[in-house]
Amino acid sequence: MSASLGVLRQKLVACGRQVTPARVAIYDYLNSVTDHPRAEAVFMAVRRKLPRVSLGTIYRNLEVLVECGAASRLPCADGSARYELRTDRHHHVACPKCGQVADLGESEDLVLLRQLETGEGFKVFDYQLQFIGFCGECRGR
Repeated sequence: MSASLGVLRQKLVACGRQVTPARVAIYDYLNSVTDHPRAEAVFMAVRRKLPRVSLGTIYRNLEVLVECGAASRLPCADGSARYELRTDRHHHVACPKCGQVADLGESEDLVLLRQLETGEGFKVFDYQLQFIGFCGECRGR
């Protein structure tokens, strides 16, 4: 068993889920890419390994992976969601023209979080920050 499959198995078992061929194929695909694919792109890639898999199965299993902490979902401004295996706190930049999404480094600036927690009484348990801007290729078009 590969190290990544061991991590997947551990996370699924911890939240009471089973390891299935679809979940393994989705996890393997997300582990092999550096972009942040939509469910449809995951479906097209996984279908090469599992020809009978449905788009609904992909959506359901992506959500299981997110629920178990094996993947994360990035809601995008266009209403779609992107997926990745990286689950640590990090920021993204997205191009509204071509749809490219890229990771940004970690941010140590938690001043806004502290202000929310003390001034407004919120207890923040998670956050996502996404910058929207044109990528180098789209800026030149």
